[in-house]
Amino acid sequence: MPSTDIKEVLETRPLKFQIKTAGGKWACVVHPDRPSYERFRTSSSASVATSSSASSITTPESK
Repeated sequence: MPSTDIKEVLETRPLKFQIKTAGGKWACVVHPDRPSYERFRTSSSASVATSSSASSITTPESK
């Protein structure tokens, strides 16, 4: 498997992953810089304005 620099991956798209524990589940998104995070946050909150879980910051998900 070829080695890839994390900066190269983040330049093309945000890195998304989930953390599962006995007490909960969290969805995480890592952005390469603040402007791309702000663009994601703005587009996410506009598309799901009625949802209270529209955030790219690590938050617990309901079971």
